Amino acid sequence: MDTDLLDAMRPKLLSSYLLLTLLVLGLFTVFSFNLQASYLLSSDFSRDVDQALKITQGHLTIVGPWLNFKGLLAGPYYYYFLSIPLFLTSANPNSTLFVNALMFALSLGFFFLRMQKETTGLKGLLATLSLAFSFSFILAARTPGNGFSYLPLLLLVLTDFYTTKEYSFKQVGLLGIFSGLLVNTHPISSFVLVPIFIYFLFKNRLQFLVICLGLSLTYLPLLLFELLHNFQILKSFITPDFNQTNSLGNFSSHQSIFLVLKLNIQTIFVFLDRQFILPSILTIISIITFSVITFKKSQLFIIFHLLCSLVLFIVLLPKTAEFHYSLPFGLLILFLFAFVIARSSLYLLLSLIIILEIFFFPFDLFKPSARNFVTIEKRVNFILAQNIIDKEPSLNVIRFSDSNSFLPIGQEYRFFLRRAGYKVDSEYEYPKSKQLVIFAEYPQFDITKFRTWETSQFGNDYLRNYKQYTLEETSIYVVKKF
Repeated sequence: MDTDLLDAMRPKLLSSYLLLTLLVLGLFTVFSFNLQASYLLSSDFSRDVDQALKITQGHLTIVGPWLNFKGLLAGPYYYYFLSIPLFLTSANPNSTLFVNALMFALSLGFFFLRMQKETTGLKGLLATLSLAFSFSFILAARTPGNGFSYLPLLLLVLTDFYTTKEYSFKQVGLLGIFSGLLVNTHPISSFVLVPIFIYFLFKNRLQFLVICLGLSLTYLPLLLFELLHNFQILKSFITPDFNQTNSLGNFSSHQSIFLVLKLNIQTIFVFLDRQFILPSILTIISIITFSVITFKKSQLFIIFHLLCSLVLFIVLLPKTAEFHYSLPFGLLILFLFAFVIARSSLYLLLSLIIILEIFFFPFDLFKPSARNFVTIEKRVNFILAQNIIDKEPSLNVIRFSDSNSFLPIGQEYRFFLRRAGYKVDSEYEYPKSKQLVIFAEYPQFDITKFRTWETSQFGNDYLRNYKQYTLEETSIYVVKKF
């Protein structure tokens, strides 16, 4: 009897996994299409791949990048994640772009599998595509960085939490570890995770302790860093400068709490834009409607989850908030909308959302970019071909882009120089560096008038003796102390 049942289910299982495979491959194709040429290389991600390259070369770390929230360091897990594709591809930085896109496609595959079990294959597919074609998901899938790349893991946590009927202690511990990885990568994700922890606090106190333990374990590297550096992070939290410039919620002594909350609400709506406003309104209306009709505790918790996260964002939005700070809440809105509608008789509404998303498809994200890994590598290879830079002694880098965007560190150039075997000093070691390479991505750049803190640390007098090379609109200057 069991054999007959298995034989009867086999075609359905095969078709289900075939659909899953085609879905993941299709989404990966969309997310990665023309990715190498269209990706706009940022300073933050340049820093990330450079740090990941150091890991592949044996320079391990126990901390991640400094966050915009002054004094707070991220955990090291994101760097180690990026080091895997670099190690497997002989330090090809474009591999990190494709791995990021793949993680987004795989997370949607996991969401589809769980939603298919919760509803039907068609409903699960519609729910998945409504997430996949949203602007925020496409943007994040094509824009790796610690402000974007954690979203697949957040989707996995949300999906697992809302589709798991009963948690074992082992599962709760893993949920805590995954939550810790999220918060370590970007603390803003905690605003979405707090309601889940509150759920376990009231449902099962022992499981609450287990999930907190799982989260705490992920902070062991940062604890070790604190012990080795005389509690540097903790001290930064209690300094007056920290409280004045980086307080949560934009609060200060000369502003009323109502004015601050109003400003934060306006900021969130500006961040969310049209991509989230319609789904959020539909989500709230549909959830409240279904909750009144069914009065299920699960529906009531969805309302609590949504409103609690919204309140946390409104009250605790940092002064340094940028667009990507809205992504966890935006993903929560889109997830809950797809989750609730797919389980209702109104699931065809998801088709309308998908049509609208396709109509507003962000084609601009797929256009060629002026700054990507290919263009940076071309400039570095050009200057190396001149045989003017010595591998010993060490060198340092300055990047000049234009009059309105000056980012002197030049991590993207450091990456390729380091990969080529050159000894590259950090941005704090200009005085000890014997060589300086200046990449000026600006035609009107004049090195005789170029004086910054970095050049003063290296020695402004040395800038009189330079060698200049030109590649297209980029001027490259090499300065030596010997």
